[in-house]
Parts: sequence; structure tokens; C-alpha cells
Amino acid sequence: MEAEYMIAVYVGIDDWYQARVGEVKYNPKMTPSEVMWVAVMAAKYFQNHLERALQVLCASGYIPAERCLSISRFNRQLHQCRDLLNGCLAWLMELASDVQK
Repeated sequence: MEAEYMIAVYVGIDDWYQARVGEVKYNPKMTPSEVMWVAVMAAKYFQNHLERALQVLCASGYIPAERCLSISRFNRQLHQCRDLLNGCLAWLMELASDVQK
């Protein structure tokens, strides 16, 4: 896993989320930006295996252990932000195609 890529993608997702939705009004264990980031990392590095991606990112310290969700709670959070994730992925794909040109 490439640390620079992972950090750049997280910062991009977080900035995109704050521009679209604004700051989170409550204090979640994992922010929607982090949940979407784990889904993107699962697609890139773990063949879309969400549970494995969540475990590795928590074990490696990218997500602090006290803030890591169970897989069932993570899936519920991911499904709550599915529309945001679709928009964010479209933006990431557009950004990636601009970089390759």
C-alpha cells in the first residue's frame, strides 16, 4: 500500500465531503469521509473486501483502534452514505482522468 496515495485520497475525499455537505454535526466514531475512504481503499488494494480493508487500516494505525467500527456497523454507515459515495467516486474518476491527460 502506498502511504502517499492513501493520504492524498483521504484528503481529497474529506475536502470533497466538506464542500458538499459541510462539517459533521455530531461526533461519530468514524466520519463519513473515513467510511468512504475505507471503501475506496478496499476497491484499490483488497478486491472490494471491506472487512479485510477495515481490519488492515485499523491494525496499521491509519484509523485509531478506539475509533474502528465493527464490520456490521461499518456496513450500516457505508449504506447511509451510498449516494455521497457515488458522487465522490465520480469526482475521483474525473480527477484521475485529468491527471492522466
